[in-house]
Amino acid sequence: MIGVQSPEMAAVKKYAKHAEKLGADAIISLPPAGVTDEKALLSYYRDVATASALPLFAQSTGSMSVDLLVEMFKTIPTLRQVKDEAGDPLKRITEIRDKTDSQLRVFSGFGVATMITEMELGFSGHCPYTNLADVYASAYDLWHKGRKREGFDMFGRIQALASMMPVGTIDIMIARGVFKPGTKLRTAPPVPGSNTTARRPARTPSSEEIRQALKTYLEPYLKA
Repeated sequence: MIGVQSPEMAAVKKYAKHAEKLGADAIISLPPAGVTDEKALLSYYRDVATASALPLFAQSTGSMSVDLLVEMFKTIPTLRQVKDEAGDPLKRITEIRDKTDSQLRVFSGFGVATMITEMELGFSGHCPYTNLADVYASAYDLWHKGRKREGFDMFGRIQALASMMPVGTIDIMIARGVFKPGTKLRTAPPVPGSNTTARRPARTPSSEEIRQALKTYLEPYLKA
């Protein structure tokens, strides 16, 4: 799934066509920054949908209401999924499912810090930090196979590591050999309407400490 957002619709359509060429299974788009008028947001997502026949995910943020998502679902045939990061997704999912007969699939974001609760409430998927995506996937698979306690324990390993270091840090990817030492993140644009801050430990451990923690506590569960 490839992101296609841009302040300019011409760029959105260009990105969507490029996503098709790359063999993407779906596209996802944030709303335009600074736009809160829901009629304008509905128009934006309708325009995005005309750019590609690929399934479209909306990434809701800020004040995007449940009613807006429902209207998008009803009027945009390719939009059947939302990565919900507007308001409190845990409180919104029941209303979203009720108003769409559970046909609008709700995915979680915010680093997926409440994954067990999300699965209990019926979220269809999760968009976690990529650094430990394989461990999140193991927790998901175990839970959905009915091995809920094992899934709970697997997710607990992520939470335990999060008490030692920021689980979204690029340093984990470096320690796992995905990126070369010294790799830096690009400066990402702000997410419209987002005012959440991740819970962080008091200190960020060194690269060697991260490698040792991964080896000691998570090595049997790391697949990549």
